[in-house]
Amino acid sequence: MKVVNGNVRVQLVPNINSNPPGYYSVVYNSDGRVQFSETWAVPAVAQPLRIRDVRVAAANPAGGDITGSGGTLGQESDIVGLVADLAARPLKGSGFSAGRVAMINGLGALDAVVGNAGDCVRVDGSSGPCGPPQTSFIDGEIPAGIVDGANTRFTLSATPSPASSLAVYRNGLLQAAGADYTVVNNNVVQFSAATVPQPGDALLATYRLASAGNGTPQLFPASQVLCSGVGAGSTPQVSVVWAHAPYLPAC
Repeated sequence: MKVVNGNVRVQLVPNINSNPPGYYSVVYNSDGRVQFSETWAVPAVAQPLRIRDVRVAAANPAGGDITGSGGTLGQESDIVGLVADLAARPLKGSGFSAGRVAMINGLGALDAVVGNAGDCVRVDGSSGPCGPPQTSFIDGEIPAGIVDGANTRFTLSATPSPASSLAVYRNGLLQAAGADYTVVNNNVVQFSAATVPQPGDALLATYRLASAGNGTPQLFPASQVLCSGVGAGSTPQVSVVWAHAPYLPAC
């Protein structure tokens, strides 16, 4: 008999009350290969039955195993090509985890890539931040503190990294680190007694933070020299070349 569009129709003699008891051994075939077998017990009824109504799910009451053809258990090798197909599929590795990007480890097994949810995955299975290292900086910050001529301490919103990247300006003039001020507690600017900001003074701070990419601090470029000496004349308009100028005007 054939199964057409999921339907099967066959006439069988009832065998539940037969003497001696008998059972139908049904073998399912697909593409000429044995797939599995089962046992049917058909009762004497007038209406059509479904396969699930006649299928014997437990062991054969007459004795023996009904899980395979001829009363024996089926093996993987009984199905043509199954063993080769299974061998061609990668196995779960010790680092396998659901919901992660998969990588093939050195043994050919599947492991999960380890990293943060926003990381990018490289072809070797390693992970890290996406894109080149990003420079983080704060420019033109007004340090927190009262400018009253008595307060000497002003607090930055973050810690300069490196500390030498901090540049403090008072009324537009760059203050000298170590002489005009020192940094205490990582982010507190402590002015000296001679340079205490007076009422009306404007304070600004610019500094670098630790890089968001690889943790390497980003430094300021070297300070630029705008004149070469004192006492020499200069033209009213001076052009300043910022990068490796071959000529420096006199002050």
